[in-house]
Amino acid sequence: MAAFLEKLPENLRAKVRLSDRGCMEWQGEINRNGYGRLWFGGHRHMAHKFTFELYKGPIRDGMYVDHLCRNRCCVNPDHLELVTPRLNVIRVHRRRKRIDEEGNLVGGKMKPTQVVAP
Repeated sequence: MAAFLEKLPENLRAKVRLSDRGCMEWQGEINRNGYGRLWFGGHRHMAHKFTFELYKGPIRDGMYVDHLCRNRCCVNPDHLELVTPRLNVIRVHRRRKRIDEEGNLVGGKMKPTQVVAP
């Protein structure tokens, strides 16, 4: 965690807590969906996107930052992965056990293969 904190701006360091699962949980503002938010440089940022860009580089247009740990307030860059909107939808439904073995959305009107990027 020390290497992570070194690159994080000083005023934000105190707002990160290490969990038992290795998550670096944002202790500042949390939105109603459970994602951390922060103010930096006069702008509001999603905490996980801010740390992703700080440690891994820019988020390409049309891509999402996914939490591999499933912890929305986690800002650990090792727990974050850049994914397509399609893969993000598939992962959400798999976590909710709504995709069958053939990749069809159970109880839905669309198959994951029908989901396209914006």
